[in-house]
Amino acid sequence: MGLNLPPKLLKKAAYSFVFGVITGPNSANTVTISNILRPLINQLLVLKDGVQITTFSKPEGVASHSANYFCPWCTARLPDLKLIKIGETRNGLDILRAAEDWKNSKTLSKQNDIQKKTGVQWSKLNRLPSHNPNMHLPLGIPHNLLEGVLAEHFRFRWGFQDETQEKKRALKEETIKKRRCLNNHQEYELDQESNESKHEDDLELRKGIGGGLFTTEELKMFCYILADLILPTGVGKLPKMLEASKNGKLKASDWLTLFDLVLPLIFLEIFFHGEEQISSKSKRGQFLQNTGHLAQCTRIACTRVVMDGQAGGFENAYARYT
Repeated sequence: MGLNLPPKLLKKAAYSFVFGVITGPNSANTVTISNILRPLINQLLVLKDGVQITTFSKPEGVASHSANYFCPWCTARLPDLKLIKIGETRNGLDILRAAEDWKNSKTLSKQNDIQKKTGVQWSKLNRLPSHNPNMHLPLGIPHNLLEGVLAEHFRFRWGFQDETQEKKRALKEETIKKRRCLNNHQEYELDQESNESKHEDDLELRKGIGGGLFTTEELKMFCYILADLILPTGVGKLPKMLEASKNGKLKASDWLTLFDLVLPLIFLEIFFHGEEQISSKSKRGQFLQNTGHLAQCTRIACTRVVMDGQAGGFENAYARYT
């Protein structure tokens, strides 16, 4: 796929070139990918016509999403992922130097050390004179935005992350007891009234487990509402216990459903209590704005056809979100 084409042409089959298909059942490792790419690169060096292979990041010579230095554009580290902060911007020449060091290393352990320290490994694409490893890497919406930004925001910023086994068992038992009462809503309505009576004028940040937004009671309330929510026909069902460890197994389409359809309905019930106006300077107002900016980014990125003006809208909304 040519990255120099206009956005509206990038996904058209007429402008795509299928070089090969890698068979399963397991994904190919770096060496295999490099060997597969060799004949194509040899051809491109003769033709002097660079193209971009639409596949995973391994051909680019960067580490996977689970590596210490996982990002091909900046030096953000995996242990700092919950901070959701952009690291120092990578330089294309620095990436090429690290890739050369990786290629010239005589032992596998030395190559592994370089990859751990830099997040870079050698790629056959580096032989192309026109190739820029810092710029010629497309962003995958399902993996990077839906299963990346949205999932990490949900877990770390809002506190929907796995707890200890003891807490999980207690929460599961409590949820089973509560769910039996959902049909008549009696116990749920009493809990809701109790929560509303204790609600303060403004939202309190970092009050949840691990500094997350949601308290344990609000996490339960979220799950109660989700269990009783009716989604449109054709939309996949979401797990009722999203704060459990298996929420990490949600597909990209599930994260899109959650942020596009489910969260707006649930947040209105949890955080909006009938006020005619919510001050934009209040923490509740800032939280709603932040969530709205993230939802706007998601909607633009997942639109089938992106207009020129929407690119600026995405950049502006994402800057406000971060």
